[in-house]
Amino acid sequence: MSKLVCKKCVLDSDIPGIEIKEESGLCHFCETYVPLSSQEKEQYLNRIEGLFKEYSGRGNYDVIFALSGGKDSSYTLYKLKKKTTPS
Repeated sequence: MSKLVCKKCVLDSDIPGIEIKEESGLCHFCETYVPLSSQEKEQYLNRIEGLFKEYSGRGNYDVIFALSGGKDSSYTLYKLKKKTTPS
């Protein structure tokens, strides 16, 4: 079987555990993904902001962010930097 690439997230079938369905062109993650509701997003963001406020200023760093270099952590770092950098 030749290498397949998910048409949505670009994971490919050479990655262990990733299977791309030929019919849809999507990986399992993209096929089963259900986005958060706007209420769930708001709750999540409020929780994160609350944690930042609670622990900010307690040590040498306000946040330590684990960056794997993958697209999820890279995007999260981008959003965190964009939101916290003064204009």
